Amino acid sequence: MSMSYGDVVRWLWVAWLAYWIWHAWGNKKTVFKGGRQGLVVGILLLWLALDVSGHAGVRWHERVIPETPAWQMIGVILVAAGLGFSVVARRCLGTNWSGQPTLKEGHELITSGPYRYVRHPIYTGLLAAIVGTALVHGELLYFAIVAFAVVGLHFKAKTEEGLMRQQFPEAYPDYARRTKALIPWVL
Repeated sequence: MSMSYGDVVRWLWVAWLAYWIWHAWGNKKTVFKGGRQGLVVGILLLWLALDVSGHAGVRWHERVIPETPAWQMIGVILVAAGLGFSVVARRCLGTNWSGQPTLKEGHELITSGPYRYVRHPIYTGLLAAIVGTALVHGELLYFAIVAFAVVGLHFKAKTEEGLMRQQFPEAYPDYARRTKALIPWVL
């Protein structure tokens, strides 16, 4: 029995999630938390948009990318590279990492590893993996999820940047001037 491209993508995401959960413990003590309102609002907006548009006749499971080995292989490569990049970035953060915008006790500004190329490499990797997943599945629904992920991660990044500017008032603005947010040398 051979695995489909979709199966490969599914297992890559499962392995990534297992890694993420396993390494979620043992981080520095949180001294300030940003809100989770953005996550809740994002999930509600995604649900509402999908529900309303579904009733308006949008066919979410309609294929918009041809189901060819080339597109699917590109998708698998993007998923593997994106998730791998996010893991490397997570490892560089070490015990400073948190799933939501926070400041940790003894928080450090990390500018090495993938952080020397982009300020939010975890988001860069996740967006690449989400785009790759959309390419493999090829359905309109997955591209809608890409759009919502872009918007959600943009707002989360802005919240994190505000905290970093507050915590590192001299170092962070300089870092932000010389390092793009998500795509090296572009954005």
